Order: sequence, then structure tokens, then C-alpha cells
Amino acid sequence: MAAVTQTLNNKFNLLSPILGDNRQNQLAQPSSTNTSFLFLFALLNEKRTNDVNPEKGANCSQGTNNKNFLDNIKNLVLLLVTTILTALMSLFGRNQNQGNNTTGSRQSEQSDNSHAAGCCCACCCNESDTAVDAGKTGSITGDPHFKGFDGEKYDIQGEPGKIYNLLSDKNIQVNGKFSKYGSGNATVVSEMGMQIGNNRIKFKAGGTPTLNGQEMEKDKKYRLGDGSIATYDGKKLSLQTNEYKIDVTNQGGYLNSNFQIGQNGVFTDGVMPHGLLGQTADGNNRRRTSTGSEGAGVISGKAGDYEVRGLFDNNFQYNRFQGGRPGWFGQNSNYKPMNFFSLMFGFLFGSPNHNAQEV
Repeated sequence: MAAVTQTLNNKFNLLSPILGDNRQNQLAQPSSTNTSFLFLFALLNEKRTNDVNPEKGANCSQGTNNKNFLDNIKNLVLLLVTTILTALMSLFGRNQNQGNNTTGSRQSEQSDNSHAAGCCCACCCNESDTAVDAGKTGSITGDPHFKGFDGEKYDIQGEPGKIYNLLSDKNIQVNGKFSKYGSGNATVVSEMGMQIGNNRIKFKAGGTPTLNGQEMEKDKKYRLGDGSIATYDGKKLSLQTNEYKIDVTNQGGYLNSNFQIGQNGVFTDGVMPHGLLGQTADGNNRRRTSTGSEGAGVISGKAGDYEVRGLFDNNFQYNRFQGGRPGWFGQNSNYKPMNFFSLMFGFLFGSPNHNAQEV
């Protein structure tokens, strides 16, 4: 144990040129998380050292040289990993101390998109206030007419054949494909893709929705792994999640959709929603005013910023599916240390299996 402690102290000393004297002073009394990581790597290093038998290495100078070279490589890798983890944890701690809630995040984001009227959300982002916009409704109908959660009315025609994000929130993504309708320039939502955790629902106008590639049966409930429930009554697809109730109605040539926020509001997961419709659930109770076509005055950026490559793609500027604002380490990030390491754990060892089951 003494050797482990000495190794730990040595690593703190080695970090000083990289993190600076002030950061080293912080590390001199490390947090439990920093100590845990460094202790783990020090312990591994100690075990590796104890496993070396010097008597065997003394018989062959070439073997000793090779082994020393490999040991140096291992030490270098060990030091690099330790340094990165320590720096990350220190950075996370600094950001968290600067503001432990997401108020600053939302204020910064809204200032970046100040052209969208009524965007300030400082009133809604206390983590204790979880019933943000509870009970409010929004909708997308016809060619397509949007009604925001604060009563905004705006149109987004988009481009035929392209897919746009409608709602993006933690572990839920709703995208819609816009298609030409009639002989004019009108477009409608002809297909929708919903991803809830690892489950995917696809609904095409005039057809039957599928759940993970299998057609949904009429009047059967499908329980998804995160507790959400999906049903189909032959015309209307309904999805009930912790934060939303979404109804998508088949109109033959297009889809109409209605979104209702649950009684717990949209902030129960610590993430505010986005998307062409989702961003209007901003908690400020102020109706944004449309100043032109394609959602001008209501949406952040332009409609093209919400374009995605597929019905289940979440790679776009305002993505919230993984939680938080894009940019893990920036001041506008909603990520916290455990979120980050949970994502790393899921990447390395696989995410929980959210297979849908009939109820």
C-alpha cells in the first residue's frame, strides 16, 4: 500500500508541468473521483511491478532490454491515460462549480440565437423545477402548419424529399420526411421516424407503422425498455413516454401529429428539448412571433439546420438525443461527469437492451 501511495504522489508530481502550479495545488488535495482513478492506475502499475521477477530477467540482457522497453511504453501509456482522466475530472469539477444547474447553459444558447423572439429561458431551468410546460400541446398538420407549445403559429415548407427533426430530447427523437403534395409547391409530412432509446418506430402515410422492423398489430400495447408504451388503433399511432404523449394520425396522403407534454414537464431528465417544434417548449410562457416563412422569428437558425439524413438520424446542430447541448466540455454543455462516464461505459460495454415487448 505504501508503494501505491508513493506511485500516486509521483503521478501528481508528474502532472504539474501539464496542468500548471495552480491545478497541481488543487490536485494536492484531490477529489474522491480523481483519487479513485489515479489509485486504480497506480494499483495496476504496482501489480505489474510486483509481477516482475528480476532473477529471470538477469539471464538474458537482450530479454531485459526488450522488457525494459515494453515497460517504458506501458508506463508512458499509463501516465498519458492518468493525465487525461485527471485533467478531464478537474475540468468537469471546475465547470460544475461555476454553475451546477443548466441556467447558464440555456442563457448562453439563447443569446446565441437571440433572433428567435421570446427565447430566454432563465426562469425554467432550475433543476428543482421539473414541471416545465406541463400539459401544453403542440401540433404539426397539413402542409405543414406548426403550432408551438406557447401557441405560436408558423409554417415550414422545407424541401420535398428531405427529412427534418421535429422534436429532439434526451432518448427521444422524432423526424419527419417532407414530400410534395398536390400540383403546387405545398409539402406535407409523409413519413415519421421515432427513436425512443434503442427502439425505432416508422410510420408512413397510407401504411401500417412498424416497431423495430415489425408491423404493429392493431390495439396491442408495446412496452418499450424505458417504460414508454406504443399503441396503434388502425389509424392513429400513440406513444406515451415519461415526458410526452405523441399521437400521429394517418390522413391517407400525409400525417398529422399532436404532441402533449406530460404532467412532469419536459425537464424531468435535466435536458430541454429542441427541434422545429420541440424548441417552443422553452418554459418562458411567451409566444414567439413569426416574422416570415420557414419559421422565421420562431425557430433558432434556419430550417435547413434541422435537416437529417434519415428517419432515425440525430446528427444535426441542435441534437439533444444523447442529452445536453452539443459540446461535452464547453460552457454550454449540460453534461455532468457521471453522464460522460456513463456514455463511455455504454460505448465500451454496450448499452442496456431496450427490446419492445407486447403487453
